[in-house]
Amino acid sequence: MLNLTRLLMMMLSSLLTSFSLLILLQHCSYYCLCRAILWTAVPPSTNPRSKVNRDFLVDLSSATVVREVQDGRIWFETTAEEEVGSLRNLKARSIRLVALQSRHDIAVDDGNTDKILDENFIISSLRTQRDDDNNNVDWKKQLDSALDVWNRSGNRKAKPEEDVCFTITCQKWNSFMFPQLSSTQLCQEMSNVFIRECGWTRITKKTANNKPITYQFHLLLFDSSAILELVTFVAPPKTYLNLPKPGFRRLESFVVTKAANIIPGDVVLDPMCGKATFLIEAWTHWPHASTTYHGIDTSERQLQDAIENCQAAAPTDNSPIVHLTLGDACDLSLHYPNPDMVDKIITCPPFGRQFSETVPPRDLLKEWSRVLKTETGRIVLLVSEDILEEWAKAVFATAMLHLECVRAPFPLGPNLYVSLLVISKELKSNKQKEPQLSPSLLDWEIGTKQKGRTLWAKLRSQSLPSLVPFSENQQVP
Repeated sequence: MLNLTRLLMMMLSSLLTSFSLLILLQHCSYYCLCRAILWTAVPPSTNPRSKVNRDFLVDLSSATVVREVQDGRIWFETTAEEEVGSLRNLKARSIRLVALQSRHDIAVDDGNTDKILDENFIISSLRTQRDDDNNNVDWKKQLDSALDVWNRSGNRKAKPEEDVCFTITCQKWNSFMFPQLSSTQLCQEMSNVFIRECGWTRITKKTANNKPITYQFHLLLFDSSAILELVTFVAPPKTYLNLPKPGFRRLESFVVTKAANIIPGDVVLDPMCGKATFLIEAWTHWPHASTTYHGIDTSERQLQDAIENCQAAAPTDNSPIVHLTLGDACDLSLHYPNPDMVDKIITCPPFGRQFSETVPPRDLLKEWSRVLKTETGRIVLLVSEDILEEWAKAVFATAMLHLECVRAPFPLGPNLYVSLLVISKELKSNKQKEPQLSPSLLDWEIGTKQKGRTLWAKLRSQSLPSLVPFSENQQVP
């Protein structure tokens, strides 16, 4: 009986110990979940004082705790209790987790302000981590905790047995107190730490060879501070990227494509696609799998530039975004033998009267009207001011075409003004003899407080797809 009592007491003691340990673990887990997580956001516009950035700051402040605002970054905090996945809805260029930060200003090292700073000292300051009670913390544990948050954000943290490939870049702001330090050497010193102590492999453009990138880091130096950012959410599919073969700017391209009212399932044609900037911008905002984007041009050189632009803008799986073919804008029968096969036509005839004299607008519009769907079809043309009237007359002279809107001219460059013609196709023939040009605003510009490029930039930012976890959209910087 005595032995049985002892056995029961030991079992009860063991249960109480386990229960206490469970409570302690739950308390620690809750504490960890409630700790603030520091992030940085790269604002949508490169102009820090733009209206788009101001609106973004308002949205960010309503969803998180904003700590600091500088030209190229906004520091903000969340708690792990919050759904970090909701950060992808922010209209930023990217969202980055602060994985490591210098424990104090790197200009001061334990009161010794005469210490000679070098690249290795900067990296050492990042490896000296302290907790809230100013106790030393293993920097690798700090990094691992950051990777756990990164994993909860929809990214994929590497398993211990997996090979890890990383990229790292470095940026020194003008405010950095030690401009003599080398960005290249700083990247190399930080890479050496990861290679030596973590066993990771660094990937660069030269050594990529289609290897999957596990983590992308960015070392940011400003004032007398240093932080190591871990790219967490990025904008797909390179929506802020400057195309390698620039054509029209993306903002004006957005206006043209938005005026076309593209919907899922549309066949969108640019019969004079050039470098395909209109079609790439359209696909950026309306990347529906059921939507077909087709570019035609008579110039092989222009099509080669278009191919390069499309490859640069394509998602990581390299799926084609625009179908490009060599052809004649005046004869689309090879691609569209039957009438009513195209939903939207967006294009820009070459500027200047010399082209109009070579290829009359009426000939082009007659063929475009043939392939355009009746009633639902729409043509959006961007034309220079000096040929605006000529093209408007050609619209009125083409059966079934109706000029819905002539957008008031706006500057495209020095001494160059352009306008948009929005054209629909009706069942009945257009019997008007002379066009009545009354420049106005597009329907979605009417009744808004903001005007022109300010409005366009805001609408473009709102129209961009949501951010995606970095693991889904890896790119070598």
